[in-house]
Amino acid sequence: MALTIILIVVGFLVLLAAVFGAVILWLRGAVARRLAEANAELGADSIIKTEPAANSFGFLSQPTTQVRGNGTLILTSRALEFFMLVPKKRVSVPFDRITGLDNPMWWRGKSVASRLLAIYFTDDSGDDDGIAFWLKDSGSWLKETSAAMAAQGLAPVGKPGANT
Repeated sequence: MALTIILIVVGFLVLLAAVFGAVILWLRGAVARRLAEANAELGADSIIKTEPAANSFGFLSQPTTQVRGNGTLILTSRALEFFMLVPKKRVSVPFDRITGLDNPMWWRGKSVASRLLAIYFTDDSGDDDGIAFWLKDSGSWLKETSAAMAAQGLAPVGKPGANT
């Protein structure tokens, strides 16, 4: 009886490890494919910085139930681009629409105990909006995005009064 229980537990653990391994392999492949798509769409020469493990905390203009997710954040010479994995979606924020950059600890009531990169911008309708990302080093992203914008003659302010 004890041997049967041990074999069931070991079998379950092996199955769990196999499923976890398959998910990790799928995720790595999906990230690599999405990064290749982004490079093809943007042109590698315009890319300044890439974070393949970015996590979107969502838009200010959408309800808190919106789909947030993982993807690749790319800083180009003219925009910040986010290529979400699931659902497959692209968010592009051109520099000339950015009204502010910030490194808040919280975004829409959520935190991960580290600073986020918040981008405040004007959307296609002319309304104020914002999106935040968790990145491994949000401070360097803030500095490099500001520098890339300055190279285009644009200077974002900090947080432009939006309520996060």
